[in-house]
Amino acid sequence: QSRITSLLLSKALNSEYIWLRHQEPHQLSTTLILGVSAASTNSLGQFMLMISEMVLVVLFIFVLVLVNPIVALFTLLYLALVVFVLKRLVGRKVAEYNRNLGSMQIDSQVQLFSVFKLFREIRVFRRIRWFEKRVQGYSEERAKNFANDMWIQQVPKYVLEIAMLFGAAALLFAGKVLTSAEQIVPVLAIYLTAAGRIFPSLLRIQSAIFS
Repeated sequence: QSRITSLLLSKALNSEYIWLRHQEPHQLSTTLILGVSAASTNSLGQFMLMISEMVLVVLFIFVLVLVNPIVALFTLLYLALVVFVLKRLVGRKVAEYNRNLGSMQIDSQVQLFSVFKLFREIRVFRRIRWFEKRVQGYSEERAKNFANDMWIQQVPKYVLEIAMLFGAAALLFAGKVLTSAEQIVPVLAIYLTAAGRIFPSLLRIQSAIFS
């Protein structure tokens, strides 16, 4: 991260003067500091977590196939469907909220910089209250986006837990229609054991993808 930041800073400082003049300084500084951190340390950490959890899920499904291939297939297809729906519904919202947060952070910096730079003129012309309201508006919008982002990222946890119960109910219903109660009990036990282990891993994988 440190090397990438140094490299980008060197490229920025040695770039064409006209190009540098047309760049927003706050956006450039955010990119060089927070952007590099997000693209390197955070992304690398989340990628490592995702890979390790995926390996565990694959190994567990392999064992499940050896125990009961039908339950393994049902669990795999059902989980894939749930994760796909969550990605489509929640993933877009998470991306939208975080894009807004990034833009608002830069806009807030620009506004604050303007206030501090023009402090004397603002005092003389008695425009402090106007600037206060403007900065406060950005702050409130950021807070709303941040709250929405935190809320939406809790949704997958509860959806996966509810989906696990629905899966168990579907197996019970299928067992009553197609087989006897004695035959469905071990199948249900295998499913619950598998889901209880795979669902938390899927939750961590999805969280890593969102992050």
